[in-house]
Amino acid sequence: MAYLDDVCLAGDYRVVSAALGRLTAAARQVGLRITPSKCELIPCGGADAAVDPRAFPQGVQINCSGSFTLLGASIGSVAFCEQHTLKERVTKAQPLLLALAELPDPQTALLLLRHCASYCKAWAQAALSTTHGGLGLHHASVHAPAGYAASVVATHGLCRLLDPTYNSAATTEAIQAFNHVLPASEHVPIPAPPTLRQQQLSEALDKIVIAKLAVPCPLCDGVADCFGVHAPCGGDRTKRHHALRAILAARAKAAGFHTDVEKPGLLPPRPEDGGAGEDGGSATNGRRPADVWVGNWGLLGPAAFDLAVTSGLRSGHLPSIAADGRRLTILALVAEACSGGWGPTALKTWKELSVALAVRNNEAASVERERSLQSLAVALQRENARAVLRRIE
Repeated sequence: MAYLDDVCLAGDYRVVSAALGRLTAAARQVGLRITPSKCELIPCGGADAAVDPRAFPQGVQINCSGSFTLLGASIGSVAFCEQHTLKERVTKAQPLLLALAELPDPQTALLLLRHCASYCKAWAQAALSTTHGGLGLHHASVHAPAGYAASVVATHGLCRLLDPTYNSAATTEAIQAFNHVLPASEHVPIPAPPTLRQQQLSEALDKIVIAKLAVPCPLCDGVADCFGVHAPCGGDRTKRHHALRAILAARAKAAGFHTDVEKPGLLPPRPEDGGAGEDGGSATNGRRPADVWVGNWGLLGPAAFDLAVTSGLRSGHLPSIAADGRRLTILALVAEACSGGWGPTALKTWKELSVALAVRNNEAASVERERSLQSLAVALQRENARAVLRRIE
């Protein structure tokens, strides 16, 4: 019997109780079990909150302190959060920092401190927008100038209508403050165009973070991406590609599309191969241009999705003709290996796929889109991290 971990339910205690009952029943059907003694009930109002413990299975722990941890993060009083940070972060980091100080080569110690033992690059990656392979968890302190500058520019005209003597110095100062954190090539002109949006400004800030995520390849000292994934040895790039392919296939199937992974027979054999298949086998295997083939992709009919984790895809690889003479639409879904950002065709595809998922799941399309991009970002960076770990062992 397997156990279900890390599930969070929130709301009125009656709603939570009902949801827990449904979750328990559904888990039991697939062989999972919920252990009440490992469940924690946290009333938001503390000890004074009106919660009937009889609404929950016997053994559920009730925490009325107002302080708790959620997925490793501390929530509650200042003292609780400080103690949790000291125990789980500071104390555990001390042995590593002391070991760095004992290294005979100070340059090696400095390199390790900068790239491994100090500020977490994974968190910097997560703070990027989902279109750049992050989780969209923008730091308010970093993006506050962008939000303020965009707001001042957007409301400038309305302010002048309300007060003809309105001083535009505030707009100029806001743009100057924003430009101060950007390289000269990315500066916003003064006066700023009225079409300026915060999304554009945040995009410029994300580029600064992406440019800082860089380390040399530990295997060959060649130019590597920001996670050290450089050489194709060991099949790391293939594993990363297949991880993204699995997410695409699963979400397309969940949206109701007819999917097939690595579907054969879509293209005729190459004439120069003498009838050999793309994998070097017999011609009956056929060439396989589709990482994921969707047989009912809207008005386009059948579509072949070709995933690529690279800096780009040559245009000569995009159009192809199916074996039976019909036009086969091949959509190149290109992700940048360093940051995980997706190309225009890929972003359009994720949007269309999310609309279909939203209809089936009774969820907002924007939520499904963010969920897809976050899943892809996590999978990409997980495989990057796996490759890095193999290179430092």
